[in-house]
Amino acid sequence: MLDAGGGLTAEVYGHGGLGWLSAGDLRLNLYPASEVEPGQLNLWLRIHTGDRAVPYPLLGPGTGATVRRGSRSMIITGTGGGLDYRVSFRLAPDRPAWVWTVELTNPSAEAITADVIMAHDVGMASHGEVRASELYVSQYVDLQPLHHPEHGWTLAVRQNQPRGGRIPWLILACTGRATGYATDALQLYGLEGRIDGRVRGLERRELPSARLQHEHALAVLGAEPRTLDPGADHTVAFIGAFRDDHPDASSASDLATVDRAVREVAGVATPALRQAQDTIAWRATTAASTLFAPVRPAVVRDLSETEITERYGDTLSLVEQDDQARTLSFFAGPQQHVVLAAKERAVLRPHGQLLRTGDRLLPDPAGLTVTTWMNGSPLSYLTQAHASSNRLLTTTRGYLGQLRDHGLRVFVELDGAWRLLGLPSAYDLSPDRCRWTYLLPGDDGETTLTLTTVALADDHTVTLAAELIGPARRFLITGRLATDGDDGRTGTQATIDRDGTVITIRPPAGSALADRYPDGGFTVTLGDTLADAELTDDRALHEDGRSRGDQHLTMITGPVGRWSLSITASLTTSPPEPVEGQATSGPVLRQAQDTTSFWSELAARTAISGNGAAGVERLDHALPWMIKDALVHYLSPRGLEQSTGGAWGTRDVTQGPAELLLALGADAELRQLLIMLMGAQNRDGDWPQAFGFYDEDRDFRHSPPHGDVIFWPVLALGRYLETTGDASLLDTEVAWFDDQQPATVLDHALIALATAGDRVLPGTVFTAYGHGDWNDSLQPADPAMADELVSSWTVTLHHQTLHTLVNGLTAAGRTDQAADLQRQAERIAEAFRRELIIDETLTGYARFGNARRTQVLVHPNDTESGLTYSLLPIIHALIDDLLDPAQAAHHVQLIKDRLLAPDGARLFDAPVRYAGGIMTHFQRAETATFVGREIGIMYTHAHLRYAEAMARWGDPDAVWAALQQVINIAPTEWIPNARPRQANTYASSSDAVVADRVEFADRYADVMAGRIEVEGGWRTYSSGAGIFVRLVREALLGLRRRADTVEIDPVLPVELDGLTTTLRLADDHRLTVVYRVDKVGYGPVEVRLDGAPLPAARLTNPYRTGGLAVRRADLPHGSTIEVIIP
Repeated sequence: MLDAGGGLTAEVYGHGGLGWLSAGDLRLNLYPASEVEPGQLNLWLRIHTGDRAVPYPLLGPGTGATVRRGSRSMIITGTGGGLDYRVSFRLAPDRPAWVWTVELTNPSAEAITADVIMAHDVGMASHGEVRASELYVSQYVDLQPLHHPEHGWTLAVRQNQPRGGRIPWLILACTGRATGYATDALQLYGLEGRIDGRVRGLERRELPSARLQHEHALAVLGAEPRTLDPGADHTVAFIGAFRDDHPDASSASDLATVDRAVREVAGVATPALRQAQDTIAWRATTAASTLFAPVRPAVVRDLSETEITERYGDTLSLVEQDDQARTLSFFAGPQQHVVLAAKERAVLRPHGQLLRTGDRLLPDPAGLTVTTWMNGSPLSYLTQAHASSNRLLTTTRGYLGQLRDHGLRVFVELDGAWRLLGLPSAYDLSPDRCRWTYLLPGDDGETTLTLTTVALADDHTVTLAAELIGPARRFLITGRLATDGDDGRTGTQATIDRDGTVITIRPPAGSALADRYPDGGFTVTLGDTLADAELTDDRALHEDGRSRGDQHLTMITGPVGRWSLSITASLTTSPPEPVEGQATSGPVLRQAQDTTSFWSELAARTAISGNGAAGVERLDHALPWMIKDALVHYLSPRGLEQSTGGAWGTRDVTQGPAELLLALGADAELRQLLIMLMGAQNRDGDWPQAFGFYDEDRDFRHSPPHGDVIFWPVLALGRYLETTGDASLLDTEVAWFDDQQPATVLDHALIALATAGDRVLPGTVFTAYGHGDWNDSLQPADPAMADELVSSWTVTLHHQTLHTLVNGLTAAGRTDQAADLQRQAERIAEAFRRELIIDETLTGYARFGNARRTQVLVHPNDTESGLTYSLLPIIHALIDDLLDPAQAAHHVQLIKDRLLAPDGARLFDAPVRYAGGIMTHFQRAETATFVGREIGIMYTHAHLRYAEAMARWGDPDAVWAALQQVINIAPTEWIPNARPRQANTYASSSDAVVADRVEFADRYADVMAGRIEVEGGWRTYSSGAGIFVRLVREALLGLRRRADTVEIDPVLPVELDGLTTTLRLADDHRLTVVYRVDKVGYGPVEVRLDGAPLPAARLTNPYRTGGLAVRRADLPHGSTIEVIIP
């Protein structure tokens, strides 16, 4: 560890790479080096030839350089591209600053043109924040290029999210002259870099010198190129200066800091000081190669069109092709998606999948979760129970392939050398398994290698198997262990024991995992061909065969034609929660005979078939994957990009998971989920923002919650009661989280509503905004707003919660308790229309003082925010019938005119203003630099509620289009400006492809017109997938189960005439539904059973003709009903 006393420390490795560069408890970088590969903070020597450049990394394994480390500095000497170099890294002794100095000498007889590039992945966040999500941290790093008259380009970097009330900032500059820059790793690595390891952005002579604010913040400066004659030398230096607080946005006024920093910090590298420090006792090491640096990926051959047919048949569906008619991906059935290598090369977000074991629809602490990636990662981030903390294998970090030593990786010996399995010829995905097919050319013939990862439904075991067609091969299988609590970075060692074919792994003594599970661990069971494999550690990864103490479990085989291993865990042996209410709600999902049947049975509950109409096949193929993603979000809360999680957000679990269970007819499981939710409630009536749902995670409580959170569990209870009429749940006693004195479920709900009533603004019936509403990016910047502001959307939620609970209590026969709640709902509805609809338009927010409205935000009368219309309150007012027909028509037209883009409904009519990260009204919305997630304002979750609103309003074409826009299969069929993306996952947003927030605002009209391409956003971890499944069942198809009836209220475009689905009323009560659609698409005139109309009651709807309610008793099992729609 280097520490010169100036306030910074630097962790350096024997190969010269930097681990953490820190200022106190802040990490100034994001992706530290490890013993086997370099980090993102690096220097490159580039040799210029014509219009190209050849880059040579100066830090990290594989350079062959000699590294000497002292207590305050590091010196690296080596050769690259025909030049000798001497790199020194020194920390300033009297200030938080540093300097990189590169001295070049040309020992050759020819002139050589070269330059030096410095790259720094700036984070300026706490260790926990960085390790939780480097992508998220990057989304708030503002990189501002500033041009200095003497030193050329400099980069001012501001972490816009306050740390302890302060805004960290640093400046990077070249003491000579920088002629180019970049601001994101995407500009250097591109998409191909993750395939072959090349840094293509450095192979071009010029850096892009354009600002890109994306998800891999990387401050890059390029020194002015210099031609070195034979024997000549040249020195380049880069300085960095950190400031712990920079309240203002970065601007040209910061150039004065460059002058001061160059003057003060450059002195750290003077020859006199260097000579003095060089006399310190140094540790000398060599930057030898590893299997990961330089990376040597196995090169595959693409599948031909003939081979595709031979392997997968000739009845492929939804085939995706490029502009030359080459196949990119396809479905070989609704539950088998196949991706070819060319598709992976084309997408921004690499293909991946989370797999889960188990066949329960409730949390099971024995369950395993594992993440797989197409680019050669068959097992990573394997956990048991808690989907983030309880790790065996490390997770991938970043999605540009910068770091490859994560999880379990496989090397195969080809032509006498180890090759890393990366991009396959094909990647097959099913809900329970993934398969990688590698067509590997070699000197001794072609080998077809298949890897298959399976997560069993009927046993908590994850298996990995390899099979070869062709010559037997040697394999090196290495897994980076994560049992230490910091995803494999602490250096503490797990205990590994081998007994024949059984390997037992126990967490390091003193680690958080060992403390949580003193007797727990993981077991790896080897198949017969691995019985003789050599078991070793990280030494097998290093060219010199010497261990550095990294926690790797490595196996080396002899020549084999197949091998397999399986992984189980014994961290927790707690039995899963029993499912109460089975006697009345039906048994838990029956144990599947095999994994596939479990997923097939779930898919059958929502399957549809049709008349060949456009979009029906897409929807039918999408539904099984939406179910799968929804179950991951519910039972293993994490995603592909959002890798950490493991807890339930209160508003999350009560939407997607609860609505999924309703759609699947899993009433018993939803009942138990509601009991668990009531057990997480505080005695004061509120819930935390998020909480741990396993016993060992009980103490995790994220508070305080946003102002809307208190309503969601009560709304979920009301929906359950509407569906089942289960009065027994209301009398079930459940202890409070912080008070073991039990209360009935009904009392839990009523106390929550009473607490919400106590939080209304004085003189109103509106709940205070508090710490925010559903849109997490709009947390108030001014603390006073929490007690003065009203979110119109939260008001609609309050009303919806009351009236849904009223309906549920009525269905359960508890009309006495419903009367007062109904009066409360009516008072809120009256005040909503009086105070929040101003000049005929609903405001997004209103500020109150002394019981009077004093200001509106996000409204035509708003003169501050720059926003005029807000989607959320409008669509929820429609869903909840809070608008009269004329008001509804006005607001529907506003959506169409101002909020609807080709990729869907947008949160606002314009982006929130960005002023360099300065907060005025809202926190994240004004500090985020990346145009994505809520900041990109096309958030899929909200778009789905728009679809629900259009169903209530009665616009079949809008409902159908909105649902289709969420499906990522062949996305350009419904979103013409969509970029390629993974087809079988839910994307939480649609992100405009722009450089930064400035371009987003300037070109927003082009975004709305579809003239700018859009990417799919973060995947899997969202309530949206579960909401999607319910909306297909209850809004599009209009099938809503009620206590004694079935409501049939479809909203279908005319082209869906003949659509067929299955309605599951209970395990042993199913029927087929056929829709006959004429022109209108809603308001069925009758429901026929065997050609005869059934008795039916008309449902009320203030905006259109409602559906019909028929008695369950009139719908015999196995029958077919026809729904006749005008």
